[in-house]
Amino acid sequence: MKPLGVPVLAALLALAPSLRADDGARPESWWENPVYPDVPSSVKAAVEEAKRAGGEPEGPLGLFLRFNLTGKDLPGGAWKGEERQSVRNLLVTWPTDVARDDLFSPVLDRARRGIERDLDVVESRLARFGLPRPEGLVYLKFVPTIDSLNRGGVGRGVDEERVGGVTILCRYVVIPLSPFSLDEMRSPGLDRHRWAQEAVETAIRTFRHELVHVHANTAVGPPDYADREKFPQWFDEGIATYLGGDAHASLAGAYRDFQANVLYLVEKKGPSVFAAFVGDAVRERDATGALRRHYGLDGATALRGAAADWDHRSGRVGVLFFLGFLAAVILSFRLDRFPFLGGLSALLALLFLWWASSGTPEYLQGTNGPISVLVTKILFVLAAAFLSAGALASFRAPRRLAPVPPRPLNPYLGR
Repeated sequence: MKPLGVPVLAALLALAPSLRADDGARPESWWENPVYPDVPSSVKAAVEEAKRAGGEPEGPLGLFLRFNLTGKDLPGGAWKGEERQSVRNLLVTWPTDVARDDLFSPVLDRARRGIERDLDVVESRLARFGLPRPEGLVYLKFVPTIDSLNRGGVGRGVDEERVGGVTILCRYVVIPLSPFSLDEMRSPGLDRHRWAQEAVETAIRTFRHELVHVHANTAVGPPDYADREKFPQWFDEGIATYLGGDAHASLAGAYRDFQANVLYLVEKKGPSVFAAFVGDAVRERDATGALRRHYGLDGATALRGAAADWDHRSGRVGVLFFLGFLAAVILSFRLDRFPFLGGLSALLALLFLWWASSGTPEYLQGTNGPISVLVTKILFVLAAAFLSAGALASFRAPRRLAPVPPRPLNPYLGR
């Protein structure tokens, strides 16, 4: 989720008038998407800019400073209580109080390790879908609880739903370590072990979602990434929920609708065409035009209508499968030679073929890497072949009828 051009964290961002590009200062647009190859060069630039500003500047530059500096770099300032670590191409910061807290410290360590473990696989998937790895660092800040994002109405997402993370501008990501609010955490009934497990899983899952935003925004760059005519919200959040691996059932409200639109595009023409669509949208800086060219749909309204129609027809296919199952049951009782298991195997074979061709392996295993996707697709095809062979053999084989026992003789009638 990334509300662009508005404050997201009261302590971190307050957009102000553009910086003047005098005295060697960079223009404001640079700090929306700064490109530094490593942590030392990024921190050095932050120190120089903080000294040049003579305080705590606002706007994108202030955001850059707060995502880079700690109290060891410069005394005072909003960064005096921050710590920093490099994780691959991430510059990660968090409050010192969090690292010292017995409750949050283990969650922070496990979340950092989980993100480092998943980073290469997720970025490889995004590259396959036309979203290359950003040049330079990505800036990640952990905050204690979800209150830090939602206090005072900031950090709210579509339809005023509470969100679990935020991408600001192009490459600044903020993730809470606790999916619960402070009031919820103060509850005497809180299961700390369960909370810690859920907190780690939520932080890693949220990072995958936000990383999609980072890849898309940095590839497009300012100011085009914020153009909602060319990059409507269904595209922005739809690809993030799909490529980030968000389970459809876990989404709510508009997020589920956005992902449903993307799932329709994937099922209609397959993952390869969808990857070409995303790649063209980013490269040409126009998702609406790419949608028209690849799918023949003119805008979000046409897409919603097509996705709803597709969902309706998919529901009818499910009804047909159910009716086919009932027909197999009925025929097995009415016709002695109709093989019930053969009919059921044929239906299941069609179902596995549908899954293999509709992008289901990519949806299920995409965040685990291309090999997992390929193996899942092969297993679906093999299952369909095995069931088809079983169904064919069942239909061809003569069915043995059980002998009818002779009727008992009536002793009164004799023989």
